[in-house]
Amino acid sequence: MTPQFIGARLDRMDVLYKQATPTRRTTWRVLTPGMYLAERVTAWPFDVSAKERLSLAAIFNTMLARRGELL
Repeated sequence: MTPQFIGARLDRMDVLYKQATPTRRTTWRVLTPGMYLAERVTAWPFDVSAKERLSLAAIFNTMLARRGELL
């Protein structure tokens, strides 16, 4: 994954997170949204391994934690 691809996918994850309902966001704060969103934004036609999706999820969850949006 290139830095540009990672940045684009993280931006898309952020958009999806912000578009989610308050109930879904509350659930995600407990269950961490990163993996779910990483699965959604790296689906076909992208060839992204499970390890790379996990890395994206970890970065995204860290971003949310720094913004105070995760418990």
